[in-house]
Amino acid sequence: TELSHQFARINVTIGYANSRESDYVSNGYSLNTVTDFNDKNTSLLLGYGRTDDMINEEKLGWTIKRPKTGNDMMIGINQLLDQNTSVSANISYGRSHGFEADPYKIVSTTMLNLDPGTYYTLPENRPSEKNKVSVFLATNHNVEKLHGAIDASYRFYHDSFGITSHTISLLWIQKIGENLIVQPSIRFA
Repeated sequence: TELSHQFARINVTIGYANSRESDYVSNGYSLNTVTDFNDKNTSLLLGYGRTDDMINEEKLGWTIKRPKTGNDMMIGINQLLDQNTSVSANISYGRSHGFEADPYKIVSTTMLNLDPGTYYTLPENRPSEKNKVSVFLATNHNVEKLHGAIDASYRFYHDSFGITSHTISLLWIQKIGENLIVQPSIRFA
């Protein structure tokens, strides 16, 4: 559920989401603002999101519920360069704490000192805190003569679990007739 209001130059949106499964309840809250500058050719985005989750898997024999909380913040800018070209950049930071592991993911191992050749399955055991940062850069250019557009983006991601990734994406958006759009894409990760 979202509620949005347009002030003079600022659009403010608040949101709430709730997801329920037999072993998981998640509540999400968000607050986003978009402020226009430069005759609406420049937009500044400020965003905040929070999740409050509760994991309860009785099939695994747990007797307590396991909480997880996450807070994410983002700042971004979108700039129109001309009537056919725009560029965007944003950076986001998130921090979560609580039960970060996947209760359904198990690790098989042998414990040679206990019983050689016997495999044991252990539950996943991740640290209880996670920090993450992401940088996103994108450009979009309309090719009017071809009735198409190219969308290119780069994303950098790093977290405190030791994961670092780089993703480059290229997308061609081709209008064919009045009712058909084809979007071939390529992605390098």
